[in-house]
Amino acid sequence: MPLNRYFSVVKLWNLESFKLNDNFLSRNIPEEIGNLTKVQELLLAKNKFFGGFPASIVNLKDLESLDLSENAFSGQIPAGIGEISNLTTLDLSENQLTGRIQPSIRNLAKLETLRPKYIMLTGEIPSWLFKIKTLKKLFIGGKRSRLIWNNKAKIVPRCSLEQISMSSCGISGQIPKWISTQKDLNFLDLDDNQIEGGFPHWLAVMDVGSIILFDNNQKTPASNV
Repeated sequence: MPLNRYFSVVKLWNLESFKLNDNFLSRNIPEEIGNLTKVQELLLAKNKFFGGFPASIVNLKDLESLDLSENAFSGQIPAGIGEISNLTTLDLSENQLTGRIQPSIRNLAKLETLRPKYIMLTGEIPSWLFKIKTLKKLFIGGKRSRLIWNNKAKIVPRCSLEQISMSSCGISGQIPKWISTQKDLNFLDLDDNQIEGGFPHWLAVMDVGSIILFDNNQKTPASNV
């Protein structure tokens, strides 16, 4: 099917789910995508889409899941991303997006999964991310990221995270103690940081299924837990 046929769906005003994953499609996303005001799932992962993040996506007020991962989107995340009030999943990983984490994301009161990983974001990782009460999965940082963790920040999470991935974030010193408050945690990835010291007892007694601490300065390897 010609590529422009795929986007003829922007005229289907009652469309609720639009999935184009794993199709190796290559083009920009037309701004008319914002006309799909009843869509709840927009899944465009693992293609070759390029160009700017389509700003009209912020018009999709019923949208619950947005997955643009593993494409070549560039430019900044729209400032109005926090207006998509029903959003539970936001996956922007493995793109060429730049700029900072948009402050409006804190307004996503239903957000459960946030994945701005392996993209070229800059600036300090905001502590307000951990005040999103509904957040369960946070994947941030990665090799291409220029985000920096503030090691002096006092984090008092209001969320209960099940999965945390914060590789290549510049975390130094000991494993952050605030992680001990995450009683539902089953996955922890802190690889490629500057973590040092022994493996903390509080983490050893937590029921975490997978812990990744490669490329740090720890005295006790994870395999000894």
